[in-house]
Amino acid sequence: MADPVPFAFTTGGDRSEQWEWLTDVMQAATGPEQTRRLRGVPRVTLSCSGQETGAARQWLETSLHAYAGRDWWVPVLPDALLISSDLSIGATSVTGDADSLRFEVGGKAMLLGLAPGQCELVDVSAFDGSGVTISATVQAWPAGTLLAPAWRASLASTPALDRFTGDAVTYGLSFLAAASTPTVPAADSLPTYRGFPVLELDADWSAAPQWTPERDLMPVDYGIGTPVRADLVGQPRAKLSIGYTAVGRAEVWALFRLLFALAGRANPLWVPSRGHDLTAVAGVTGGAFTLDVAACGLVAAGAQPQRRDLRIELLDGTVLYRRVVSVAPAGAGVERLTLNAAWPGTVVAADILRVSYMVFARQSADVNRLDWWTLDVVTTALEFVGVADDDA
Repeated sequence: MADPVPFAFTTGGDRSEQWEWLTDVMQAATGPEQTRRLRGVPRVTLSCSGQETGAARQWLETSLHAYAGRDWWVPVLPDALLISSDLSIGATSVTGDADSLRFEVGGKAMLLGLAPGQCELVDVSAFDGSGVTISATVQAWPAGTLLAPAWRASLASTPALDRFTGDAVTYGLSFLAAASTPTVPAADSLPTYRGFPVLELDADWSAAPQWTPERDLMPVDYGIGTPVRADLVGQPRAKLSIGYTAVGRAEVWALFRLLFALAGRANPLWVPSRGHDLTAVAGVTGGAFTLDVAACGLVAAGAQPQRRDLRIELLDGTVLYRRVVSVAPAGAGVERLTLNAAWPGTVVAADILRVSYMVFARQSADVNRLDWWTLDVVTTALEFVGVADDDA
């Protein structure tokens, strides 16, 4: 098999990634389910778009014409290090914080210059918070050069180049990683409630979070009588959609670790609505098991699955997780919740910032898309579906 071809283009333009896990979901008609993770790492598709002119366009067209059916070494530019000082011939190290970048010991990296097709492929022998150790360079590289992890990949589809002018083209390319991509340690420091992690992310409100109390309804209509519907699960399988923007490498890395912990549809967790779902109308004393809230129909509805677990956030930043055991009237316009655990201290009503419901849920699909704005800002949409499990 011929050696992969370096892809030394698209240092600008839009970039995105698609992570695709594989999960076997075995669900009973009445709701409970079992999941089985089938991939240790996701399949990753790297996509980029841009415009090339002049010599760069000619290099791009020549490369695609000659090598489109081959494997490529594709630079993962969101994880690139910017070289701060000149590298001489034979240099073996690049300074910079690479702890939260997806280099891989034994893997490849690519030095990318400004001239069309200018690049050099090197081996990675070590990386940490102080830099990356590479095989000796065969040419000198000036400050401002990028060093990016390089993944072996193939074109996911034959690209079409649109003539913008006689000397410029616009394009969109997608590469499917041909080998396992680096493993990211799964998040292990999330707060837990009832034995499962809690998703503590601040939603990006530029895209409105959504909640849908969807049910598994089976219509029955024999054509000779009134149609009826059977509610197989007897409770909603709530759907939640949350937009999130990670800013800075620390938040980006935390997002990566979260996605590896979720592993697509494989692993459930608690997802707060982050809304003001209940309004506290009275303070509480330490050791009390109750919370008085403005009446909103809970006495009639009762404490139902997917609507009985609370995230209580106080003004000082304290977060409490509680389950509603029962609901009773407590005067005009007030309903009293009995909780499963006592309040740790006295709290006045004005200090209760927000009371949100939490849904026990997993991702609704095995695919996550990451859209990069800059090298350290990425957006994604997380979509969850409630898990019908009364034991959670």
